[in-house]
Amino acid sequence: MRYASDRITRNRWMRPGQTLDQGPRDRSFGIAERLRASRLVARALRPVMKTCRIGVDFSDLANLQVTAEKVILYVRTPSQKIKLRQILPRIESSVAETGLLQQVEIEVRPTASLPDQPDTTPRGAPRQGTEQNAEDLEAAAQELPEDSQLKERLLRLAKTLRETAK
Repeated sequence: MRYASDRITRNRWMRPGQTLDQGPRDRSFGIAERLRASRLVARALRPVMKTCRIGVDFSDLANLQVTAEKVILYVRTPSQKIKLRQILPRIESSVAETGLLQQVEIEVRPTASLPDQPDTTPRGAPRQGTEQNAEDLEAAAQELPEDSQLKERLLRLAKTLRETAK
């Protein structure tokens, strides 16, 4: 008899519990099964991860892989791996509650490095202040109110420019 929860696996009708009861060599672990198992493990890990703040979201399936032999959790840094290793018994028990009796491994998968940034160091001789620059700063400072700190600083900069221009 076929039920709504039944599914076809390699031309045979099997219930979901039957596929999990078979050994890894007895069943095919295709893409659909891996995705389903990954979602199942991600749901089981959610309560465990709420207690541990490591900065990795295992509901994102890029950070989690389930194969026929093992469950792999991907983290970005070795320090995240150490934190997860401390709660590994809780992780393994939550994975076992899903019905998947596989070993849990934690691997570091660093993110792609940023592209090389262009060199922003100034080239050539530094620009020199001129008398005209000092006059422009003084004219801008005259438009500001008398008690303005910006006015004081602009006048001080204009004075420094006059001294260096000489």
